[in-house]
Amino acid sequence: MPDPGNLYIRWSETGSDDNRTDPGGAVAYKSKSLQIINPNDPNQDDGRALTGVDQQIRVKIDSLQVATPNVVVQVWACAWGTAGQPYLPSANGAQGLSRDLDDQLNPFTANPAPPAQQLTVDFDWRPRNSDLTSIGEPLTAPLHVCLYANCYSTAGQGDGAQVPPPGPPVINVASNRHHGQRNIRVFPVVNAMDRARIRMFSGNPFAEGEAVFVLQAAELERPRLDKDALKRLQLGRWLRDDEKLPGHGAKLQLAQETVPELGLAIGGEKSRKGPVEVSLTAGEPQPVELDVAVPEAKPGTLHVLDVVHRHEKGVVGGASVLLLTVDEERYAAFQPEPAAAV
Repeated sequence: MPDPGNLYIRWSETGSDDNRTDPGGAVAYKSKSLQIINPNDPNQDDGRALTGVDQQIRVKIDSLQVATPNVVVQVWACAWGTAGQPYLPSANGAQGLSRDLDDQLNPFTANPAPPAQQLTVDFDWRPRNSDLTSIGEPLTAPLHVCLYANCYSTAGQGDGAQVPPPGPPVINVASNRHHGQRNIRVFPVVNAMDRARIRMFSGNPFAEGEAVFVLQAAELERPRLDKDALKRLQLGRWLRDDEKLPGHGAKLQLAQETVPELGLAIGGEKSRKGPVEVSLTAGEPQPVELDVAVPEAKPGTLHVLDVVHRHEKGVVGGASVLLLTVDEERYAAFQPEPAAAV
């Protein structure tokens, strides 16, 4: 791994390591340092956004130096998927959003080891219904997004670097600790379902050209979910005990058995199990469908599914699905839900 300098975006916020040179069991595309904040609803899940509502994309930055001056942060929001997805117009498309903090906080001061004083940077964002139509989705479809971020400093010889336009940003989350990605979706199911088909996008994350990638879906048999993630699920609308919500809440529990079938369908082709090779051109993401046989389970049962996106044995992206069995009455009451991002 190349020297990432002093600035970095954490993959996780747990453990005694600094999450920079030793991320432990954390996964690059599940960074907890990228969040969606709704100032008017503190109980909104920090991985979910709503169209037509003023929200903020929050990025948390760490540094191994006592002080790092001239920090700049970039963020992007794109249609949910593994890598190279269509970028949403409401967040300035592939160019993304940027904030230069030199005039507001210079220098950024942080402790080099936990408990670290993180730099929190908020970007105003109002997702639009047109984000759906821009990627060919109907207005009634639930829109889910992936968040990317980059941090760098312009002081001295620099620490990290700007991800420049034009064209899609080249983000290397697994190998460049200045980069961060959050890509987790909660997908509710009920026992009345036979199968769940979860739509996403996969693309070529490189600046140009065509390359062959391998996509593979698998269930994590012993998933590592931190206490905060478990708490947010339990307190979310699908499981929360609340007289204002229809149906019933439930106690969260990890599934004892894996899903009976799991496959991927690329570009409308028939679903296939195991690794799937696909040729992708930069800037031309393809629709991908995760095909899951829904098992009978008590409400509150959680399956954790991962779709990993590889190129020449290296991971270039991925997506995680939290398949959550919910109360049938509550599920029916929230369908179709407002266009939203998780």
